Amino acid sequence: TAFTQFGKCRRFFRIWHEPWRQVPAEIQIATDCLIQSTGRWWRSARCIGANYSPGVKVWMGWPHAIGDSRVIPLIGHKSIL
Repeated sequence: TAFTQFGKCRRFFRIWHEPWRQVPAEIQIATDCLIQSTGRWWRSARCIGANYSPGVKVWMGWPHAIGDSRVIPLIGHKSIL
């Protein structure tokens, strides 16, 4: 199940797929300027592994409305459905 919200319109839709096969990937970083701009943590980061999925067929259902439009505010400007 996936959940979305656009403005005050909250919806969910069902998703189904076979188990995703994962395959080890060899990576090479061509440029890191975007991720480097997020903070100092990147200087000491190291790759401990990488995987990719060759893909599967995914079924996605139609969106359905979720209850009323109220959103409950939380600390830090985040909200909960």
